[in-house]
Amino acid sequence: MSARNNGKLNFAWHIVLIVLPVIIALGALCIGRISIAPSDVFSVLLGKLGIGAGAEKLVTMTVWKLRMPRVLLALLVGAGLSAAG
Repeated sequence: MSARNNGKLNFAWHIVLIVLPVIIALGALCIGRISIAPSDVFSVLLGKLGIGAGAEKLVTMTVWKLRMPRVLLALLVGAGLSAAG
């Protein structure tokens, strides 16, 4: 079965194209010189939102000050390139 229906993507492809970059971005926050567990990344993100207790200071600074700007910039560049065609 084709992914296109009269030129429109199926709903499942929309979900995949939204969820996949989020999963890859979370993976990019975990991988680096200092290996950080995904649970610690979620702790940092939820701690910044005021929901959780957060994580230790080294992990928080690594994720929030080093990796998050790079991941957000990569997402913005990718979105810009896709919009440009």
